[in-house]
Amino acid sequence: MGGDVDGSASDPSSMGPAVYLASKIWPEINERENLAKAAAKQLNYTLNTAPRSESGAISHRTEKIAYWSDSVYMTPPLIAYAGALNNDKELLREAYKQIKLYREALLLKEYGVYGHILDVNGTKTEWEDEGAWSTGNGWIAGGISRVLATIKHSDCEGLDEEVHHLIKWLSELIHNAYKVQKDSGLLPNYLDKPSEFEEVAGTAAITAAAYRLGAIAYEAIEDVLPQMEKAFDAALARVTVMGNIEPTVNALDWSAKGVSSPESASFVLQLLAAKEVF
Repeated sequence: MGGDVDGSASDPSSMGPAVYLASKIWPEINERENLAKAAAKQLNYTLNTAPRSESGAISHRTEKIAYWSDSVYMTPPLIAYAGALNNDKELLREAYKQIKLYREALLLKEYGVYGHILDVNGTKTEWEDEGAWSTGNGWIAGGISRVLATIKHSDCEGLDEEVHHLIKWLSELIHNAYKVQKDSGLLPNYLDKPSEFEEVAGTAAITAAAYRLGAIAYEAIEDVLPQMEKAFDAALARVTVMGNIEPTVNALDWSAKGVSSPESASFVLQLLAAKEVF
C-alpha cells in the first residue's frame, strides 16, 4: 500500500495496527507470517519511502508535501504499534515526533484547535483549508489517544516526557472543541465557525478520544465530563432505526452537510467502545 496509485501516503497506514494484530491471532498459522510481512512492508513504506517535509514530517499525499489533519490518525499509530510490538523505543519516539510536527504545522493558536490541510512548497506553505474542521480535529484527537495508549501500555521506559505532552495536547484540543458545543450537544462542522451546521462525525470522534484520555488521565478531562456525556447522548440519538447517522458532514465535501457516512458510523462505534473502557 502507498505510492502514486493510492494518492495518499498515509491512509493505507491506518490498516497497519489491525494487520499486525491479526498476524498474532489469525487461526491459520501459515497466514500469520504473510500478515506480518504485509504490515512490515507498509511500515517500511511509511518510514522510508513516503515523502517528507524538510522537518521530517511524513506527507499525507504522494504527489506533494502536504499536512492533513487526517494523517495524525493514520501514520503515528502504525509506527507506535510497531514500536510496542518490538520494544523499539525509537519507533515510539518517531510516532510522537510525527504528532509534534503536525501540531507545529496545523495548530491554530487563536482557537487552540487544528487547521485541516496545509500544502508545502519548499520553504513556503499555503493553506488549502485553514478551517478547524471538526472531523479533522477528531482524526487528530484519535491519533493522539492511540499513540498515548500504545506508549503507556508498552514495555519501553523513559518516555514520560512524551506521555506528558500527548496528554496535554489532547486535553487542550478537547477543552477548546467543547467551547463551541451547541445546545444540542453536537459540535459545529468547523470549530472556528460556531454558527456552522452541527454534525455527528467530528463530535463522536473527539468525544471518543476524550473518553480514551479519561481512562488514562482522568484529571485531564474531569472538568469537561458533563460536555462529554452530553455529546455522547446527542451522537447516539442521531442513529436512525436503519443505522444511518445524521446530521453528518458529506464524506466527499467537508464543507457540505451529508446523510450518514462510513466515517460517522465508525466514529460512533469508537465512541461506544471508548465509553465502555472509561
